[in-house]
Amino acid sequence: MADHTKFKNLPSKITLDLSTSNNLKVLEQLSADTVDSTLTTKQLLKYLSNGLLLSISADREAIGFLAYRYVLDEAELDQIVIDKQFHNRGIGSVIIQTWHGLLKSRGINKVFLDVRETNTPAIKLYDKSGYKEIGRRKGYYLQNGLSIDAILMVCDLGSV
Repeated sequence: MADHTKFKNLPSKITLDLSTSNNLKVLEQLSADTVDSTLTTKQLLKYLSNGLLLSISADREAIGFLAYRYVLDEAELDQIVIDKQFHNRGIGSVIIQTWHGLLKSRGINKVFLDVRETNTPAIKLYDKSGYKEIGRRKGYYLQNGLSIDAILMVCDLGSV
């Protein structure tokens, strides 16, 4: 677990654990409640069955999830969702650090992701976590009738 003592107003214990069917309903609701989540219940179930859906918990209560996939030494972050009431408290940084440690232990060297260009808090989190922009997908997202570019990012885990 990453050291999170430098962040303020954090719950006493933040964990990143393999999701189970017991907390799937909570994760489905969190996904439905955020505009930035694109995962359906069927997709969440697929990540769960493949062991690639991690629950983010604060003091033993599920407050989010991280869905990813990997092939050989590369991973892709497909979705990270944290309950709005826990935003701007450093939890995303703690989770990314912890997840990077897990990936390194599995021999993963690079992580890729894409993020809506309008999602400034997520972009700042990824920048701070060692991700670098490597490209864009024009009009990749459609939100409220508007086309939004996706920023493609990569993190070399050997340098973070």
